[in-house]
Amino acid sequence: MKFQVSIAKLKQCLLLLFLFSIPSSLFPEKIITAKEDEPDAYFGLKLGAIITPTFGYRLRDSSNGLSDTAPNDRTGFSMPWTLIMLSKEWEEKDLMMEVWGEVSRNSSLSDSTAVDGGNKSNPYILQIRRANLQKKWQLGDLQTRLIFGIQELPHVYTQWQEYWHFRYIDRAPLEILGFAPAAADFGLSSVFQYSFLQFYVGLMNGEGYKNIQNTDSSGLDIYTRLSLETKTEGYRGGLHFIARFANAVGTSGNECREGKSSCLADDGNLQTQLEKDLRATKSESAAVELDFVSEQTFHMGMGGMVRRRHGGQTYDRLDLTALPRYEQDLYGKAAYAWIDFSLGAFTLGYKFETGTGNNGRLWVFNSAEDGIFHFLNPANARYRSKQRFRRHLGFLEYLYDESVRLAISYSEVGNYDTKGEPQKVYIQTQTGELSTESAYLQQFTTRTPAGIVAYLDRTDRQLFFKASLNF
Repeated sequence: MKFQVSIAKLKQCLLLLFLFSIPSSLFPEKIITAKEDEPDAYFGLKLGAIITPTFGYRLRDSSNGLSDTAPNDRTGFSMPWTLIMLSKEWEEKDLMMEVWGEVSRNSSLSDSTAVDGGNKSNPYILQIRRANLQKKWQLGDLQTRLIFGIQELPHVYTQWQEYWHFRYIDRAPLEILGFAPAAADFGLSSVFQYSFLQFYVGLMNGEGYKNIQNTDSSGLDIYTRLSLETKTEGYRGGLHFIARFANAVGTSGNECREGKSSCLADDGNLQTQLEKDLRATKSESAAVELDFVSEQTFHMGMGGMVRRRHGGQTYDRLDLTALPRYEQDLYGKAAYAWIDFSLGAFTLGYKFETGTGNNGRLWVFNSAEDGIFHFLNPANARYRSKQRFRRHLGFLEYLYDESVRLAISYSEVGNYDTKGEPQKVYIQTQTGELSTESAYLQQFTTRTPAGIVAYLDRTDRQLFFKASLNF
């Protein structure tokens, strides 16, 4: 009997112990994983973000009836420069990892959305902009850094060094001119720093971080940058030489066969099987930029870029006795400059870009004898006759504090035709739709005019209201 009582009391004790343990299981004590008086950087982990709500409005030209406003990141409400940044550093091993996410519209990755005439949705998505591992070495006064993964390309280096530090207002000049397909890419690079000299060399996929699987070519791009930078109290400056060799290595022999890639389109003729030599997949771009910064007063910079895209010969693999068709090399050039002044919390700035091309992006044209060596020769009338653009950007920024900025900006792009005259707009008066120059000229040779009229100016004007929040 005494033994049974003891067993009963033991069961009661166990039951009470279980009941008292439930609260501690449901609401366990907080595990301290960080020192409350130390920042995240103390543990080598950094988390940040950039948010840039934007409203863009296209100023329509009622005088010529041009009112088409295809939806894109330049009009309406958008988030064109929104990043989530995570990095982890192991100081004892000189290792660092970066993972950055970027918010983009799906139309930037797919051509089947409503923006591009498709039927798929066009939501905002989070894509990877940076995902890399970095290793540092220190050999005396020489610092070396090896980077493997998705990383920024050297033509946006001056942007991240805050020579052009208004990325939320407008992209850096070399980025907007199209020095490379994208601002970041997947590859392997190394940076060498000695005193005021810095040298960068990298091997990249070539398609950019939004398309990194060698879908266009198996070739790899080579990038180089040489920077000379100096800094004194309150002032700093830099001179940068940047080059890109597209598809420099790795291209395969069948990439330029008809219909196999963008190198050579299918002509629809079943009696031929065209192929172009691999030289046609290559191009070289070179740029130079000079920057100067007064930390409290103003920023300024100027630069230029040139590009040569190789031509090549195209022959019919089904008829090797036929003479091949030869294409000459194509050349393009661009120049830019910017300056801004600060007074208290306000900054007033201006940026100018011009070059061969259209709508603010550099193109290449047939002009073999002009080439890169005539870049500084303004008297070269043959080169000047090519289609070109001029772009102006003005902005006023208010610095609310170090992490919050507000700005209003105005952008204007003017295009000029092959005769050096403002690019004309051709409009069908009955429908209001855009037409072509050939249709406009054809109506003068028929008895029934098509009602197409020409206007002398097609200038794209944009007004922006922007905010930038960093943390």
